[in-house]
Amino acid sequence: MIWLFGRLSLDHKTISRFRRDNGKALKNTFRAFVGLCADLGLYGKELVAIDGSKFKAVNGRDRNFSEKKLRDRMKRIDAKIEEYMKEPESNDKAECGADGGKSAAQITEIVKGLTAHKELYSELS
Repeated sequence: MIWLFGRLSLDHKTISRFRRDNGKALKNTFRAFVGLCADLGLYGKELVAIDGSKFKAVNGRDRNFSEKKLRDRMKRIDAKIEEYMKEPESNDKAECGADGGKSAAQITEIVKGLTAHKELYSELS
């Protein structure tokens, strides 16, 4: 082919334009080629499978875990739980939460949320 074209090289736009303008002919050529290969016995025809499944990929930083990442996150959660567990003591020492600390109900909810995250991470590890 290189000799026939006299060493003419095609750029990607030329190839793209050719494919767009001659789509029907290319499809017929591919179909004929597959038929020729079948006639020559080049295909065994044992199995033909087409997978047209499409899945939404969600693999951001917050949903991508390695063992090290899970261990680090679990350590941070343990530290936060410990910090929140100490907060009621400091609130008791201050005068009725005048320092702007969280209430016992708020701390309980935060600890529940952190514990749920920790359980999820331990299931993943």
